[in-house]
Amino acid sequence: MFTDTIIIACALAGGAVVWRNLLHDLPRLRPFLFRTLPYIIAKPLTCGFCSTLWATLGLLFFIDPLHGWSPLFLVPFPDPISRTIGFFLRWMALGYLAVTLRFFFAALQETVYYQVHTLGGPDHPHVRGHSLSPTNDKQ
Repeated sequence: MFTDTIIIACALAGGAVVWRNLLHDLPRLRPFLFRTLPYIIAKPLTCGFCSTLWATLGLLFFIDPLHGWSPLFLVPFPDPISRTIGFFLRWMALGYLAVTLRFFFAALQETVYYQVHTLGGPDHPHVRGHSLSPTNDKQ
């Protein structure tokens, strides 16, 4: 159960980071979404927090990594209410784990980008070309 949850949360976070990068790398994508989709759909698609939670909800309709976990209630609830509460808690648990991992992955990606492109200096292979390229002056 725990392994399934971590793997699925990592997959959701990875997909959210890819979507974040697409929105950043394709500057026309965000305006295109707002032009073609209603605001109530386009806004969550362009918000990293919202899109991760909505993707988690969609995934939970097909996969249940927590295997039907439901809290032990102190007050007996009718079965439909307890199932609804359990589903909501599973959604929030998996969603917030995915959101936390998404922000961690994004921060790690920004840190690596800063180290490579800013601290690496003008002689860094990513800035001047690959180290085996004929344009590199160090050969």
